[in-house]
Amino acid sequence: MTHSRSLSRRRLIRTGGALGLTTAAGTLLAPQAGAAPEAAATTKVTDLGPGLVQFSLMSGLVVGDTVYIGSRNLTPSSVVGFHLPSRKVVSSTDLDAGPEPSIQALAADPTGRYLYIGVLVKSDQGKPNLYRWDLRTPDKPAVPIGRTEDRDIRDLAVAPDGTVFAVGGVPDKPPVLWQYDPPPLVP
Repeated sequence: MTHSRSLSRRRLIRTGGALGLTTAAGTLLAPQAGAAPEAAATTKVTDLGPGLVQFSLMSGLVVGDTVYIGSRNLTPSSVVGFHLPSRKVVSSTDLDAGPEPSIQALAADPTGRYLYIGVLVKSDQGKPNLYRWDLRTPDKPAVPIGRTEDRDIRDLAVAPDGTVFAVGGVPDKPPVLWQYDPPPLVP
């Protein structure tokens, strides 16, 4: 029987595996790098905060050239304004809406000045669930303007005259339609 000197597939795989294990073992056994005791005493490590903050989103609405995005299951709940041409977050507002709230519904008035925000909460604490954010002054927070008798607002619409309609939901009850008549606009 003649033996061939060429590498078979099996021999090649075995050789590659052995080489990989040897390399891995060598890395584990190599001395670890560390700061000298003098350097460790003078080294200052600064916590820069999270490298990535998750923003779970629930709702969105385009007003002009900005898309407003409502959060989901974040405390505090918030709405951010993402400017489409610059591709940057240009505004944000936080809401004190209760534990694990979701910004379920967003609607803008016909002028594009106000953004109405409807909140769905997992645990009702009797807090407002309807907010209004003046988009002409986005550095000021959204203000709570009311509470429906339902714990959740599932959808919002704004009529041409500025009247806001909200539909809510509570387990084991049919949805109810609510109306909010905002005060006249002040220029």
